[in-house]
Formats: sequence, structure tokens, C-alpha cells
Amino acid sequence: PFVLDVHAPSSFINQHMPHTKLFELVAGLLFTLLVFVTLSLLNLRRYQAILLQQQLSQQLQWQHQQLLANEQRQALVLKASRLIWFEFNLPTGEAFYSDSYWRLLGYQRPLSSASQQLLTDAMSAQDAQQFQHDVQLLIATTIEDFNQHYYFTNRQGQLLYCHLQLYLWRDQAGDALSLFGIMSDQT
Repeated sequence: PFVLDVHAPSSFINQHMPHTKLFELVAGLLFTLLVFVTLSLLNLRRYQAILLQQQLSQQLQWQHQQLLANEQRQALVLKASRLIWFEFNLPTGEAFYSDSYWRLLGYQRPLSSASQQLLTDAMSAQDAQQFQHDVQLLIATTIEDFNQHYYFTNRQGQLLYCHLQLYLWRDQAGDALSLFGIMSDQT
């Protein structure tokens, strides 16, 4: 084994090695520290932004799941309540029934033309007369909404006990234009 020691005289070191001044050394260290702090802050901001993005993504995903759950609950409530709505245009005699009305009465699909008579045709004779009397009373008075229970019979012969809530829409002169109804099967 060999050990090599190289010794240079101080005059050689002073001539050939750069001589740094204390000011330049401190300035270099401060500049390096400033670059380090700046890059650290930028990296910290980036890290915080990534964390915030992940939190917002999780929150958005949670809200989306809650919305889907609420929509499913609402669909189940509507399915269970069998809520139905209809509208009669009183001057023309035209009628519109929601799809759930047709399903309630046992139709596979909505009929191509609907009239106001379809509602009373599904009622018992006594309830149909009572319903027509109630509508005439509603039109003749200043009352704008009305609640009543009526019996309906679907196409399979099942007797249905339904709650009807009627709303009357009038023009500015006070003439009745439309009758809106919400019906729920309470059988």
C-alpha cells in the first residue's frame, strides 16, 4: 500500500486557486437560500392545490351520490304514491292526462285522444255525478282549489280510492279557462 501526500506551498495556492471574498460567499449563500425558499413555496402551493382538488373531487362525488340517492327515493315515493296529474281546457273540452293516469287505470299506453269524459268514465256513476257537480260549483264560485275523494275502477275491475285536488285557472275577466288536477291513489 502506498500513501501519497501532496503538499503545495501557500504561494502556489494563492496564485492558482481562486480567492473568494467573504461578500461574494455570503451573497451566493443568500441567493441559494432565496431560490430554495421560492421553490419550496411554489411546491407547497402546488401541493395544497392538489389536496384541495382531491377534497373537492371527493365532495363532488359524495354530492353526486347523494343526488342519485335522493332521485331514487323520490322515484320510489312517486311510484308508491302513484301521483297523477291532469289538465282540462274548459273552453275547448280537450284534456291531458299524465302517463301514470293511464297506468293506474290499466292501459298499456296512453290513448291517442283524451277527453274530460275519460276521467268520469272511470268513476262510479254516483261519484261521476258528484265530481261534475263539484266542478260546476268550483267554476261558479270564486274558490280556486278543491279537495275530494272519489272511487275509480280500473280496466281490471279493481276499485281504487283516490284523492283529487283540483285547481282552477281563470283569465283576467274571471272566466274559467283550465282545470288542473292532482290525483293520488290511496287504495
